[in-house]
Amino acid sequence: MNERNAKIDKYLRATRIGMLGTLNEDGSPNLMPLWYDWDGETLRMFSDPRVAKMRRLRGDPRAAVLVAEGVGAPEAWVSVEGTVALSE
Repeated sequence: MNERNAKIDKYLRATRIGMLGTLNEDGSPNLMPLWYDWDGETLRMFSDPRVAKMRRLRGDPRAAVLVAEGVGAPEAWVSVEGTVALSE
């Protein structure tokens, strides 16, 4: 693992909240905070399958996640974009 990837891995392994971006039916963005788990390869987020964000992802699996430091901390973030794989 190169130095950059090691920094990203360490950053994502810390306890943080990610901002999940999904698309509404009209194509407009929708953001919400969500807990996540990073195992070094896969970013997993957990949610009740009946909620709106899950319906949006079933309709259009494209998504983005932003994990960023809060106000007052040195600026740092990781973003991930792609297609979500849903599982029960």
